[in-house]
Amino acid sequence: MQFVLLIHGHFAGFINDLLFITETENNMTREETFKMLSEYVDYLLENSDAEHPMWNIENVLSGKPNKWNYIDGCMITSVLSLYEMTGDQKYLDFADRFVGWFVQEDGSIKTSCSIARRSSEKRPVSTVP
Repeated sequence: MQFVLLIHGHFAGFINDLLFITETENNMTREETFKMLSEYVDYLLENSDAEHPMWNIENVLSGKPNKWNYIDGCMITSVLSLYEMTGDQKYLDFADRFVGWFVQEDGSIKTSCSIARRSSEKRPVSTVP
């Protein structure tokens, strides 16, 4: 089963559904399933940073610099949900480092999205004679 799906939807509900499926179909206990998921998420976080997120490996392999995107947003939301569920500080610290990489000194978001660039550009004010 591919656990990359945990970046989508309502995270807590997904975890509960996944726990039920693995318990009934794979004869795994809730504790075994939670341990397996925890190890997988820990692997992703240990091998990821904002420039090279393992959950968005297609972007990493493309050689293009990472920019803030929907997939990263879903994953960071999931990581924050894990923090709320477990109270484990490592999840909050990872989310803070990851998101912090995108925030510039002036508060703008580091991205190559043309919409973000256009909104931050200073345009000359035109005057009507």
